[in-house]
Amino acid sequence: ITIGSGGSCGKECPTAYIGTGLGAIAARFLQFLRLDKFLGVKLGRRDFRLLAMCGASAGLAAIFRAPVGGALFVCEVLYEHGMEAKSILPALFSATISYLVFSYFYGFEALFHMETVWQFGLYNLIFAVTAGIASSLVGWFYVRFFYKIFHIARASKLPDWIKPGIGGLLHGCLVAMIGMQLWGLGYGAMQEAIEGYYGIWFLLLLCFGKIIGTAFTVASGGAGGVLAPSLYIGCMMGGFLGLAFESFFPVGNPMGLYAVIGMAALFSAVGKVPFSLPILLMEATRNFSVILPVFVGSAVGYALSGPFKIYESQEPYPAGKVSGGFNALGETEADLLAPFPVSAAMAKELDVIEEDTSVSGILAKFKESDHIFFPVRGKQGHYKGSIALDQMKSLFLEEDIDKFVIAGDVADIGHPSVTSDLSLGEVLPFFDQDGIRYLPVVDEENMLVGLLDRQEVLRLLKRQILNRTAGMDYVGKSSWKKDLDDL
Repeated sequence: ITIGSGGSCGKECPTAYIGTGLGAIAARFLQFLRLDKFLGVKLGRRDFRLLAMCGASAGLAAIFRAPVGGALFVCEVLYEHGMEAKSILPALFSATISYLVFSYFYGFEALFHMETVWQFGLYNLIFAVTAGIASSLVGWFYVRFFYKIFHIARASKLPDWIKPGIGGLLHGCLVAMIGMQLWGLGYGAMQEAIEGYYGIWFLLLLCFGKIIGTAFTVASGGAGGVLAPSLYIGCMMGGFLGLAFESFFPVGNPMGLYAVIGMAALFSAVGKVPFSLPILLMEATRNFSVILPVFVGSAVGYALSGPFKIYESQEPYPAGKVSGGFNALGETEADLLAPFPVSAAMAKELDVIEEDTSVSGILAKFKESDHIFFPVRGKQGHYKGSIALDQMKSLFLEEDIDKFVIAGDVADIGHPSVTSDLSLGEVLPFFDQDGIRYLPVVDEENMLVGLLDRQEVLRLLKRQILNRTAGMDYVGKSSWKKDLDDL
């Protein structure tokens, strides 16, 4: 409804969601038919995650006609710094098949058409650096405005179903004031900008108009992606800068070159994908000769972007890569813990709360024990969430709560758990999150098998540091260093 009615959003996010869901369904289907055991494979959480990523990359490859870029994008967009390197080949295989099947029915032509650029000079690289600097500023405003509208919509006491309608109405008013170029996905307007149909000030108006329209549409609760609108914003920004650049340095480059550099620089700044997005755009335009200035613009935009990002759920680093921490030998804390399995530090004798325990039983459990955290175990032994002492404070005010509330109702199902096949280096980043001291450990079938205490992991880490550094000063991430010094 949001996309079909002309909302300022992209179809890549719903398509990726569908692909992710199909990947997860495929994993469940293999388990249901026991084909995993027949094939002699063991599907764990990593495999479910991998199949979901393969589905997402397949969806993006079809939308943008970019199998390599789509696969790399899905592996890179999960993190602010780094990439899910082990998933690249499976994602690429899935994306290639999706691209071939989709193109068989809809054609193999490029998503955007632009004049081929064969020669480059110093001016092109100067423009790429300029576009990167500008994208960091425009991207900062884009993200700030987007989340300003998001927080206003979230704080509003209006019913959730009416908020997207109001956002859509505001976007419609914007389209009426500026023009139909802001309506819908915007691929047509982007193509016209690439071909040089718009004037310099109209390009600037479309750039900021799309920022406002996207915030009204998506941040208010509309269902859609932000990749396509972000490329639109970057395209118009690049076109504006290109016309301004040509007025000072008339080198005669086609407008498409400036537009594509702007796309790459802007979304690399807000989406943190400086490696995959230039490749995706090269495939989407079928113009691989512009890869050098596009990569330069993308790298500069990413480097100057700072901490702001359009995807709030992005993790800082892949599992096992801890930001900034290293010892005197140049190893990260995660590297030092990588040889140790989770079982080396987890407590196997579990003190748990059963799923059907009443609130009074939970309170009695906390009174009888020194623990401030308990995993919740289901009737079949599965992990059902966790209960911390802080959660119980709000229950004291409720009357007769024992009659209708059990542990399964109040358990925090969002508290992370880890599988027993991981290394301590891979789970260390979980403890970097605020408030995480305990991690329940589960097996491949989500059966509760142990509990990992942050303090035990840090004790093991401290022993490793002392063994490796042999008295040399430890230089690491400040939060870890303080915790290790306190042990």
